Amino acid sequence: MRLTELDISAAAYACLQAVGITSIEQFGQYPCDELLSRPDFGALELYEIIQQLNKHDLTLPTFPGGRMWLPSAPRHELVRLRMIDGLTFDQIGQRVGLSKERVRQVLRAHYGLRIQPPAVGARRRRETIEQIWTS
Repeated sequence: MRLTELDISAAAYACLQAVGITSIEQFGQYPCDELLSRPDFGALELYEIIQQLNKHDLTLPTFPGGRMWLPSAPRHELVRLRMIDGLTFDQIGQRVGLSKERVRQVLRAHYGLRIQPPAVGARRRRETIEQIWTS
């Protein structure tokens, strides 16, 4: 399957082109944290691509490894809560009924997500600023 067959935005497609990814197979070779560490790849675009892959019964391979698998809805929700909403592992665990460690394990194993997504850093900076102003 080609990337052009996915119904993704021009921004998401531009992110893939900037990294040099031209096929779904190539995309599957990159863990989420590696893509997010690139300045030209955003969390919203990555999540959009993951959603489109899911619609075609595909997602990133389990890491380490290399086979494509169909994620369950809760796993997909974990990615959204972490990458887009910027919640901590504890906050995600409370919402979905998992331990902090289990959330971390699922995100690492199924999405290759090890680093703190930009949304988490932005949320923490906003909370710090709010604490300073309210003190």
